[in-house]
Amino acid sequence: MKIVPLYTHFQGKRRTDIPVDLTGLDYLHPYIPGTSAHKLAHYDITFVTGGGGFLTVGKRTQRLAAGDVAFTRPGETRFWGKDRPEGSALLFEGDFAGALFNEEGYADRQPFFKPGRLTAKLHLEEASFAQACSLLGNLSRLLDGTPERAALRACLGDLFALLKEAYTTGPEPEEARAAEGTQAYPYVDEFLRMAAADFRRQHATPYYAEHLGITSDYLNEQMKAVVGLSSKQYLLNRLFLEACRLLKGGTTSVADIADHLHFESLSYFVRFFRNQSGLSPREYRES
Repeated sequence: MKIVPLYTHFQGKRRTDIPVDLTGLDYLHPYIPGTSAHKLAHYDITFVTGGGGFLTVGKRTQRLAAGDVAFTRPGETRFWGKDRPEGSALLFEGDFAGALFNEEGYADRQPFFKPGRLTAKLHLEEASFAQACSLLGNLSRLLDGTPERAALRACLGDLFALLKEAYTTGPEPEEARAAEGTQAYPYVDEFLRMAAADFRRQHATPYYAEHLGITSDYLNEQMKAVVGLSSKQYLLNRLFLEACRLLKGGTTSVADIADHLHFESLSYFVRFFRNQSGLSPREYRES
């Protein structure tokens, strides 16, 4: 089985105490060779200021040009085409966003990050893109100093509000709806909400299906239709990303991480992590 590499954003960060960063694409691209498929352990919003190229997120390939914004969720497989655009990327962790806005799952509730979203790309009109760039400039200055929580919340809140308004009223979602049609999957959002709260303790699909009053097979059917993954694989991805987050912190022992994530034994956790990454937890931390 080919292992898809997982990238984090901490190398080269201006700050180590805040899990958010804003960096140029010219800095990030050398870390991703050729057209290799890869995953991110964080949320990514890419703002294209010039040039062009293609970005594939999941099963959808999008052409990017100046004024475009692309969104990637943690754990999504993506790859760039041969040509790379110019611009910048806003990188942050979901736990940080939830804590900043006092709303668990804040990032996943944004329409451009919601699992099963209709498109991973947005085009901003010139005035809106200039406003977004101005907010990014403010954010960059904040990160260069010692930002207060309120200042970060105001800046990022304004940026997310601008993107949300443009995403929900722009042509991309409407075009996607026309192409794909609409269908209701009423249990997916509730499962994702439950999983965000309980995935560390509850790893099995039947637990969630029972609480939703449906069968595991039906939950898997809905998840595959919307997210492209079975509920079991989604839970494994969440566990793996959380394990990576804890391991890169460097202070919590592997045994304590296994216990925190409610694995039945340390050896089971090590086997799980190796199956997901090709490395043992210790090898991942040391690399």
